[in-house]
Amino acid sequence: MGVELPDHYNGAWELNLGFRFKGSDDPHEQPYFNQLFHHTSVGEVSRGVQFFFFLPIPVSGRDKDWTEKQVHKDYYLNSNVFVSAGYKIYLIPMNHKRVQGGLYLTPGITIGGRKISEYVYATGQKGYVTVLDKDDHYQSEWGPIIGFYGTTKVVKEDVYDFSRLEIKKYSKTYLQPNLKLGYQLPIGSRFSIDMGAQATLQGKWAQRFNGGGNIRLEPTAKLGVWF
Repeated sequence: MGVELPDHYNGAWELNLGFRFKGSDDPHEQPYFNQLFHHTSVGEVSRGVQFFFFLPIPVSGRDKDWTEKQVHKDYYLNSNVFVSAGYKIYLIPMNHKRVQGGLYLTPGITIGGRKISEYVYATGQKGYVTVLDKDDHYQSEWGPIIGFYGTTKVVKEDVYDFSRLEIKKYSKTYLQPNLKLGYQLPIGSRFSIDMGAQATLQGKWAQRFNGGGNIRLEPTAKLGVWF
């Protein structure tokens, strides 16, 4: 929707309002965590302090590190609300009683806000630990390294392969300059029809939803109201 204010028939200020709610490409999935039992292992975990030439060195180790691998991310635009303003310069004007017309060029700027859903898919392994024995203290032998480990534990770990989906929702504001070339046809005393093409300089988030590229080209068609 657009509103225009005439400026001595040489140009006009243009104000546009727009919105979009709930994109049709949103898969509507729910977060999930699926796991499948893999195997059981028994290992040893050491925690304490080791002395190296009387210098204390913290020690923490275990027999297995559990992994998680991010498979991919998908982004979906849930809503987009924006306000754009520009000055319409008539290159070949068409004189009319109240409504201006003709071939025009409009530099402008758009301010808006998006609500985004980010889908994060991941796979990996998880272990669930049960302590079988603890507080088993021991001391190292004398030699070049003098010291001890404070505690060692023998544990049982049940290993599972897993896959998960995490959904994050957040909002992003944006500012985009644009340039439009088109033709305006007056209708009656207060209305006009615009047809043309617009080039918009995109940020990285807009590129995710509009096929990539720093500049987006798109056709435009608009019904204008004049005051």
